[in-house]
Amino acid sequence: MTTFVKDLQTFSDLEKTYQQKYPNAQQVGNFYHYFGIDKMIDILNEAEGREILFFVEPSSNQCIYSFQ
Repeated sequence: MTTFVKDLQTFSDLEKTYQQKYPNAQQVGNFYHYFGIDKMIDILNEAEGREILFFVEPSSNQCIYSFQ
């Protein structure tokens, strides 16, 4: 299995666990194109059980995140 496929599986597992804990939260996968797979895995790990809030700045098309 390639590293990318392993990363996708890791992301999928983390995302599934997160969505089970926060079913009404923003869909984490919707922000993949802003951060890429490695950073998304880092964000999910960094959350440490907290909800993640994503904010897109329309004028610059940049995305930031915070934890609640």
